[in-house]
Amino acid sequence: MIPNLKRGLIESLQTVLRENNHLIQSFRSNLESRSFDELQNFKLIIHANRVPQDEHRGQYNAPTIEEVAVLLVNEDKDAVNNDANINANNVGQQVILPSSFTGSRRYMHEKNQDAMTYVRKFGRPDLFITFTCNPEWPEIKNELFQVQKSFDRHDIISRAFHLKLKKCMRVLKNKYIFGDVNCYVYNVEWKKRGLPHCHILLWLQTKIQPDEIDITIFAEIPNKDRDPILYEIVCKNMIHGP
Repeated sequence: MIPNLKRGLIESLQTVLRENNHLIQSFRSNLESRSFDELQNFKLIIHANRVPQDEHRGQYNAPTIEEVAVLLVNEDKDAVNNDANINANNVGQQVILPSSFTGSRRYMHEKNQDAMTYVRKFGRPDLFITFTCNPEWPEIKNELFQVQKSFDRHDIISRAFHLKLKKCMRVLKNKYIFGDVNCYVYNVEWKKRGLPHCHILLWLQTKIQPDEIDITIFAEIPNKDRDPILYEIVCKNMIHGP
């Protein structure tokens, strides 16, 4: 027996894990379905790079830092209970985030419902556009100190990207590059190294026909002599390898 073991706490944790952890549920199901002889060589292998089905892989990424903060309640190393200025009973209360909290599940659900409304009214979207932050933008590089890299200043990256995204949307809506726009939705995501990118859906009043796709979308390197600026951008930012 382990001295000072809190049996009630251990039993509560086991109950929660049995009811909610799909790995433990799978393990128990396999145990119950096998004979005694089969259990002698039975193994459960958990792959850290596997993602639960129907879940976003970004929620299950391995940690990229070596430091982890842990709060131990009702222990001696417990700073909350030992601080006379803090009432521990008021710490850790459950809060249901409203849909106005950007990035919450309710927020994402509401935005998804809005997007489905557009589909029901206007049909399928016509264009899927990806707008990516470029760390070489002068608006970012000019604000860095000499020893800094772009990923050291997420505040500058976020502001520059947000302003350029707003400009991009104004151009798409008001400059009629692809024609009149009925509606649009977009979602901003962050890459591993801290660079944001945006996925944009456009619904056009005049639908793009199959024979017009090649006029709208180019999957080729621009002509170096006819458009040298675009050629340099594509070769620098959109081609992998040497």
